[in-house]
Amino acid sequence: MKLTFASFLSPNLETLYRAATGHVGRRLGISTELVVGSSYEEFGRRKIDAGFICGLPYVRLAGGVHAVAAPVVDGPRYRGRPVYFSDVVARADHPAQTFADLRGASWCYNEPDSHSGYMTVLHHLVRLGETPSYFRRFDAVGFHLTSLRLVAEGSYDASAIDSHVLAVCNRRDPDLLRGLKVIESIGPSTIQPVVVADHVPPDVREAIAGALVDMHERSVFDQAVVAGFVRVCDSDYDDIRAIAATVAAAERRLDR
Repeated sequence: MKLTFASFLSPNLETLYRAATGHVGRRLGISTELVVGSSYEEFGRRKIDAGFICGLPYVRLAGGVHAVAAPVVDGPRYRGRPVYFSDVVARADHPAQTFADLRGASWCYNEPDSHSGYMTVLHHLVRLGETPSYFRRFDAVGFHLTSLRLVAEGSYDASAIDSHVLAVCNRRDPDLLRGLKVIESIGPSTIQPVVVADHVPPDVREAIAGALVDMHERSVFDQAVVAGFVRVCDSDYDDIRAIAATVAAAERRLDR
């Protein structure tokens, strides 16, 4: 038996995902590999057996894939829970001190399937009675790391970044954050799950979850700023479902 895992998340966390994939293989006594995911449809076509994906596409895929585990980011504000934040980042010399100061600013985000970079921002705007027109520009640019670079070089004024990605940057590549500041945090939300496709037998899904929870590779965890993995289930992502539903309802009202 061979299991193919795919990562759809930030490249700066690949070390964690690769180690987790290898650990599962050793624990289950099977061959495993990690690939870069190109389409969520690969789960349904049985080209991918498991993966590391954002919570937003997870709730859209639920049933076709099953959430089995998730990392706990190592830090006081996470309080031992599998959650993360969307940290609003601006250039250090930008006059904005809070999100409210960004009206008319240029904003970049990673991509529309992102909860931390896109959906939470739309939800925050809805709560303020606003739409993306709050910003002068609102553009998709790729990974969170691309957003950080573009804000740092002055191409955009601000962006919302996965707090786990920021924590890893701060530990392993602090130069990337030089000249940037966090002016607000949105969240928390349930963090990205490890999912297993529905075509994988339930006993194997359970074994994958157990292997991840029992993973104790301290050096890998330290690099990835995680305390370890914990089990999660579908209902843990109801917060993301509620956020997406609120945004969808607001968009329908605007279309009337």
